[in-house]
Amino acid sequence: MSTSSFNSLGAFANYMRRQAITQCKHAMTSALDQIGQDVKAQAIANIGHYQNAVGNYPAWAQLAPATLDRKSRYGQGLGGNPDTPLYATGKLQRSIKYVVHRPSLSVHIGSNVKSIVYTEFGTQDMPPRPLFGPAAMQVMPRFLPMLGAYALAGIGGVSIATTRKSGISSYPISGFTI
Repeated sequence: MSTSSFNSLGAFANYMRRQAITQCKHAMTSALDQIGQDVKAQAIANIGHYQNAVGNYPAWAQLAPATLDRKSRYGQGLGGNPDTPLYATGKLQRSIKYVVHRPSLSVHIGSNVKSIVYTEFGTQDMPPRPLFGPAAMQVMPRFLPMLGAYALAGIGGVSIATTRKSGISSYPISGFTI
């Protein structure tokens, strides 16, 4: 166990502030990892099932008859059912990944399937079926109180343990838009 010595109260306060920020960043990174896991799981679960509108994201339109015919011909669809939007072979579901970027305290969730941009935003011939924004909006309410407490702890320079003891993490946070 190492010890530190300080030549002033200001130096001690600065040390305590840095410790609180480090603890807050570690806690935020862990929370972002859980958010990434949960948004990924929600996006995967949404594939193959018509989705209602969420926030500014539109409900998924019914598949076109030509799409249903093509999927039927090739035996595509979730469980053999061709009326499963964004699901043909399972490739999109398998491609969804997330990465936590620790320096910027952010999490990136997406797919390397090139056609995802067309499904997210639609085309001239295909309505949008947004996947990642709605999945994040479905998951985020569970994390907002915790993230708010961590942000307050980081801004205030107090430890996460102090924030939890004060009850900050139990305050509901609303009005957050992704």
